[in-house]
Amino acid sequence: IPKRKRMVKISCAIQIQDIYFETTSGTRISTLLSGQDFYVCMKYKKKIAEPIANVNVSISMTNNDHAPLFLIHSRMTGDTMDFVNNEGVVKCQFRRLPLNQGVYNLSFSLMENNGQGGYIDQLEDAIKVNVEQGGFYKTGELAPINFGQIIIDGNFTMF
Repeated sequence: IPKRKRMVKISCAIQIQDIYFETTSGTRISTLLSGQDFYVCMKYKKKIAEPIANVNVSISMTNNDHAPLFLIHSRMTGDTMDFVNNEGVVKCQFRRLPLNQGVYNLSFSLMENNGQGGYIDQLEDAIKVNVEQGGFYKTGELAPINFGQIIIDGNFTMF
């Protein structure tokens, strides 16, 4: 994670120390494939002894022009995030990565009171994400990048 340049007031009671990716079998990877199932892993360290309950953990991605591509957070998914241990790893599973090949920016935030309170930790463009062409479609073919960065799951039929 790069040196932090804060844009908002942050309590820093929990700090994300590292962000990395794993396959669903637990192998650490540096490049993602379109259509791949994987985990975003965020290694954290808690700076206070008391548990911190009901934290909203969010992950977002933008393209190189900083146009938003997606946002996912634990309140949306219905997952309660209580930070009890002094250190650990928060994992978010992604299924069938819907991004075309390219380089993207991953941002994160941790917010108090299930996202209704202030920031605990936050960093825009925390890491660059390299995505290569994978097996999103059974043909292995993807549209050229100039047709878009998002890949849609679908199929054609005739009646």
